[in-house]
Amino acid sequence: MITRKILYRPYSILVYILFTTTLFGRCSKQKTMSSTNNGNEGGASNVVSPVPPSVIIDSVYNITSTGAYIAGHVSGKGSSNVVARGVIFSKDSLFSQPDSVEASSAYGDGRFICQLTGLDFEETYYVKVYATNFETTGVSSRLSFTALTLQNATYNKKPIFIVGNTTASLDIQIVADRGIDISERGMVYGTSSDISSMTHKVTDKSGIGIGTFRLTLNDLTPATWYYVRPYTVDKAGINYGYVDSFKTIRPSDIQVVYNKPDNPTGDEATFWKQIKIAADSAAWYLSHYTSATKTYTINYSPGTPTADDNNEGWIRVGTSSSYWTIATMEHEMNHGIGNGTTSWWTTMIQNGIYTGKNGQEMIRLITGDSTAVLNGDSQHFWPYGLNQNSEVTSSWDYVYSALIVESFRKDGLSNAGTYEAP
Repeated sequence: MITRKILYRPYSILVYILFTTTLFGRCSKQKTMSSTNNGNEGGASNVVSPVPPSVIIDSVYNITSTGAYIAGHVSGKGSSNVVARGVIFSKDSLFSQPDSVEASSAYGDGRFICQLTGLDFEETYYVKVYATNFETTGVSSRLSFTALTLQNATYNKKPIFIVGNTTASLDIQIVADRGIDISERGMVYGTSSDISSMTHKVTDKSGIGIGTFRLTLNDLTPATWYYVRPYTVDKAGINYGYVDSFKTIRPSDIQVVYNKPDNPTGDEATFWKQIKIAADSAAWYLSHYTSATKTYTINYSPGTPTADDNNEGWIRVGTSSSYWTIATMEHEMNHGIGNGTTSWWTTMIQNGIYTGKNGQEMIRLITGDSTAVLNGDSQHFWPYGLNQNSEVTSSWDYVYSALIVESFRKDGLSNAGTYEAP
């Protein structure tokens, strides 16, 4: 059983002192009144003792594994106005070392509510409510309750769709913790559905607590089933969620040939330096998120106004550096795989909409919109077709473009090798 620190206001020390002194009558305020009696000097002293507030505990409710709400009310203020009210609680029925929580507000009829947090699950607690006026403190009778058994955190299972041949990314949503702050969250995984075999772990570095986050698994084996399970860590230990699975796709064979002179100079040297970075990066996304087989040849072509590619992978790039980008290179490489450059493509576009089942399913997974459609014309598709550099908002757009192209291959596009199920 873990021990949690109960946080309470410094006022609780005063409450405890007042509480104990009231019970044992060790401290009182006295007022001495003098009078004459039949003309005799001197007089008798009348002692007026302070009267504590009358306070009643009403209920204990909304009990969880780590907390509860306590309701009470002040039925009488005693000999002066009430200045504070709250709850005294302890695991000890004798309240030898109580903790306390002061109510932050009270209602017009004297009702007040206090929330207890940070309790130990499955432990029994004894509670009283108190009220303090300017002179002394009144305490109610005692109630008890037992904190519930610690529950699991709540996870929302989300579709796994960002799957390549050696890498995959998963979206995880933690809807609720189990009453204890989450200090770590992540995913364990392995190649067997046996939970004990999920020995690999990846931890979310972006934050803690509840919420949605994305994790990426690397160095996976192509065409292999993987089993995954989200987890959280809190003071009570590790808590696991559901088990899910996915299968990586087959390996790809993407090659890039740079058709450049041995010693380029001037503008050509600048072109080849920048275009290699862009094309290598674009090829990386297609290599990891498709199972295509394609060789591309990059050419510097001053007569080409932008950039183009044919279904054989022959890419020409003009002199404008605005097209020496990853987006342009991946866009053109997608043409080499066959979208917009094959007769198959033209049969799949009807009234401006791509009609393949897998392509439409992929765009809905990416957008999270069950009504989303993938648009197209004789050469292009959108969204995520990388038709303009301005379409790119993050590196995930390159991933999504490659995933959509792989879905085209699954629908029957065979210009870069026939799709084979993993």
